[in-house]
Amino acid sequence: MPSGSEMARRTGWVQPKVSRLETGSQLPTEDDLRTWAQHTGASTEQTEALLEMLYAASVEYTDYTHTADLLAGGSLARRQARIEATEAAATRIGEYQPAFLPGLVQTPRLYPGAA
Repeated sequence: MPSGSEMARRTGWVQPKVSRLETGSQLPTEDDLRTWAQHTGASTEQTEALLEMLYAASVEYTDYTHTADLLAGGSLARRQARIEATEAAATRIGEYQPAFLPGLVQTPRLYPGAA
């Protein structure tokens, strides 16, 4: 494995970025991960396994960073402004609601006294 300075030189990144990726203080992008794998001689199978872990970590990391920001005294107004900017830049937004009830369960009872 090359040193941080050597990895920065090989990839064209600045050394602090290499350090942040190494220590986990910055989550890599898919391109970052592919570049890293290429310059460290990772196999295709290893790269694909790392990408799967990256996709799983992206969800956990996003949740943690928002929580950490609020715990560190970040204002809700700043957080909402970041969310607004993210939504404005998005081309597609997905939502998951684990407590969502299907339409038939939400309708009122039609017959008095029916269970």
